[in-house]
Amino acid sequence: MAVYQTVANMLVSICIPTCDRPLLLWEAILSCFAQSHRPLEVLIGDDSANDDSKSLVETIVSPQGVTLRYRRNRPRLGQAGNVNSLFDAACGDWIILLHDDDTLLPGAVGLLLDRFNSDPEIVAAYGKQWLMSFDGAVLEQESESLNRFYFRDPGHAGTRLSALEAALVQQFPNDGYMVRSSAARALRYPEEGETDRVSWCDFAFGLRLAQHGPFHFLNAFTASTGSPQARSAHKAAPGLEHST
Repeated sequence: MAVYQTVANMLVSICIPTCDRPLLLWEAILSCFAQSHRPLEVLIGDDSANDDSKSLVETIVSPQGVTLRYRRNRPRLGQAGNVNSLFDAACGDWIILLHDDDTLLPGAVGLLLDRFNSDPEIVAAYGKQWLMSFDGAVLEQESESLNRFYFRDPGHAGTRLSALEAALVQQFPNDGYMVRSSAARALRYPEEGETDRVSWCDFAFGLRLAQHGPFHFLNAFTASTGSPQARSAHKAAPGLEHST
């Protein structure tokens, strides 16, 4: 019980790298504020070409127990550099990486944190993802297919896959996962020159992390992600018009 209380009260850092998607960033931040876990910090690394995301963040008032930290990257750091910069800046014992076009579901932080309490040996925990349409509807059939394709199903819950297997078959997702901050900072995303293709940096980080300890897959929905069509439409949306 004492261990649980210690883990439950630890600071969790949610790192959001963003680039030119203020509308989606707004939704991602709101999903962080909706979490019940405290204390919480939300860190934003902004690679945007304009001030839209900066202007949006400046209007936000954080709820009690949540610290919002924003940094504009000049020059741009790129995907991997932005993520690594956020890892370095995070003050929490635990880090969640959240892409700016995804959201956390209510209670996700507490559910993931509880996995570390149940199994102190794990280095990462993650759940399933809802696939969302442009108008915010859950695409249930597509979500089921997506999670099954990546072995996120009851038959592969817990630590049934080794960490290396989970990384290779991409059960370990590109984002929405919780990791020990010490491991994230030590292993880092591969930057330019370390991998042939920058688009593989999420996958490469999973492989690095797999050598550091076991993963735990929680058979519950903890995050949502937009369909490719929804992402494209949001990215093209002009200005800072948004709703709360």
